[in-house]
Amino acid sequence: MIDALGIQESLNWIEEAKKEYERNHEPAFQYILKDKLFCLFCDLKARKAERKISESEMYEIYDHYWEKYMHD
Repeated sequence: MIDALGIQESLNWIEEAKKEYERNHEPAFQYILKDKLFCLFCDLKARKAERKISESEMYEIYDHYWEKYMHD
């Protein structure tokens, strides 16, 4: 499903930002991580606009990755 939605690049950015935050534990890296999660949200909104996913699916996917990457 990830490949079909074209969000793998955003997920890669999020993974890199999470690694940097785990290495440095500085607030700036947490802001970068949140920014990358926002990019994912924008990608998901675009897929919703293209009618590839529903609004509930959009939020379900976003919530999943928010919990995965922001849970300390």
